[in-house]
Amino acid sequence: MAPCFPLFISLEEQQVIIIGGGKIAARRIAALLPFGCRITVIAPEICPELEALSDLNSITFIRRPYQPGDCIGARIAVAATSSRAVNHAAGEECHRLEIPVSVADCREECSFFFPAIARHDMIVAGLTASGNDHGLVKRLATKLRKWLPQAAESEIALHDKTK
Repeated sequence: MAPCFPLFISLEEQQVIIIGGGKIAARRIAALLPFGCRITVIAPEICPELEALSDLNSITFIRRPYQPGDCIGARIAVAATSSRAVNHAAGEECHRLEIPVSVADCREECSFFFPAIARHDMIVAGLTASGNDHGLVKRLATKLRKWLPQAAESEIALHDKTK
């Protein structure tokens, strides 16, 4: 399988649907929040990490199980429940509606892989191993998050000197 092409899109003011209220959903939401999207979380139960975000205006919680039709209008979706059947159903709905979806427990059902993200100001780097090695991506992302601010500041300083 060839590696995946990184595609960067604006999510500002776009609807993002998260199916699931556990720790994986919380990590995905934390990664999405800086990008200005409107997030709807659909889950009967919400983990403490997500409860802590309940005051944010950019997140709406619908406390019930996923139902067909929940993904209509989404720019992207993430299926991250502990139920294979629910993740599959949400993924199938998104595919029918041509909504890019990351299905947390089945790489074959993903139309995109949720990347590890490193940011510094407007510089954004996304890392993936095309769904193959999450541990490697996590280790590299940790290093990249430490390196990126230093490298960006160094480049800015170098650029300023050459003006």
